[in-house]
Amino acid sequence: MGQISEQSRLKHASDRILWRAAGSETIVVDPDSGASFVLNAVGAGVWELVDGEKTIADITSAICDAYDVAPERARQDIVEWAEWMADRGLVTIESAAANMV
Repeated sequence: MGQISEQSRLKHASDRILWRAAGSETIVVDPDSGASFVLNAVGAGVWELVDGEKTIADITSAICDAYDVAPERARQDIVEWAEWMADRGLVTIESAAANMV
């Protein structure tokens, strides 16, 4: 996977991915593989911000506003989250270079 930068954008990998909030968690289901994932409150917050338009920087800022977390720590956690979700086919990561059209 390429380098993720502050200007990389995240989007849900498919319109077929199903998800539902359940209390402070979110359940994400890939109907193609049958795999399901439970996201904690912060992961759920990131998931809801993933729209193909917001950058890592945008998502980091929103998470820092919502939770008491240092920006660098939030960015690191979001990048790791994005890589983990991308490895499972749930999100795609668009590089900053692809955004410069």
